[in-house]
Amino acid sequence: LSLKSQELTAIFLAVRLYCSFVMEYDIHTLLDTATLGTTLWVIYMIRFKLKSSYMGAKDNLAIYYVVSPLSSM
Repeated sequence: LSLKSQELTAIFLAVRLYCSFVMEYDIHTLLDTATLGTTLWVIYMIRFKLKSSYMGAKDNLAIYYVVSPLSSM
C-alpha cells in the first residue's frame, strides 16, 4: 500500500462524506464513514506502527499535483 494513495483516498472520502451530510443522508453516508475510518486506521498503521518497513523513497507521488487541480474548481 502507498501511504500517499491512502491519504488521497482519505481526502476524497472526507469530501464525499461532507457532501453526503449536506445533500442527503442515506446508507452510503454510513458506508463512507466506515470506509473513511478504515482508511484513517491504515494511514495510522503505516505512519506509526509499521514505520520501520515503510519505504518513503519509493512512495514519491506528488500529492500537490493531484489535489491542487481539484481546489481550483
